[in-house]
Amino acid sequence: MVDGSSALWRLFLEDVDVGDRWLELANHWHPSADQAVYSFNDVHAMMAFVASGDDKAADAMIDTLNAYIVDPSNQAESNYGVTRDVGLPICRALQSYGRKEYAKVVDMLVPIRDQVIRFGGSHAQRDVIERTLLEAGLRSSNRSLTEKLLSERLAQRPNSTYNLAKLGQLQAEGLV
Repeated sequence: MVDGSSALWRLFLEDVDVGDRWLELANHWHPSADQAVYSFNDVHAMMAFVASGDDKAADAMIDTLNAYIVDPSNQAESNYGVTRDVGLPICRALQSYGRKEYAKVVDMLVPIRDQVIRFGGSHAQRDVIERTLLEAGLRSSNRSLTEKLLSERLAQRPNSTYNLAKLGQLQAEGLV
């Protein structure tokens, strides 16, 4: 389910219609909406809730994570700090992305982007958060941030099809 959410979110960022795949995936994630399981999974569940338009499940996930971090009995758990510092802010940013509040997404993700590694997963799985930030920067017309993010990506992977496509998009929109 994590891989499915990550792959479909990349398509969601590009406005690709994937039919009912999001609904099916969100239905599998529904049991997670009312429990803070593992921050990495919570973020991927939120992707499914947001992209499928399931605002009720997305709100439930935010409420669950808020309740989890205010409960002092959870502070000894290894998931606690990651949820508080990384997972919950990412979930909020994903929800804002779904609401097309792109400047808010930028404001929420920039301060924590260097901490995303804390919730684990592969580089590719964490890269979906970087892509979300880049796309939010682009959609909010935040030129300086978008140029910086894209420059960083191109320095690491100058021949990446995705990076080159984003560069072309920025050039076409006059942002670079």
